[in-house]
Amino acid sequence: MSLEGERRPIIFHMVLNMDETRLKTIFQLRGFLAGTLEVLFCAPGNDEERSAYIVAVAQRFSYARFNRP
Repeated sequence: MSLEGERRPIIFHMVLNMDETRLKTIFQLRGFLAGTLEVLFCAPGNDEERSAYIVAVAQRFSYARFNRP
């Protein structure tokens, strides 16, 4: 095997588990997103686990206080 010649990517798919629980305000979330080029979110688990996660995030950001449906 030679180091010369065709170059091919070594990593085709990478999964990072991010702990976003320290983001507590919309201001912090906007700052995070402003410094990020691209983020692909995928929620693992079944429907109940995904629903519980969404509820927890909505509560953490006090979503109920916003005047939105």
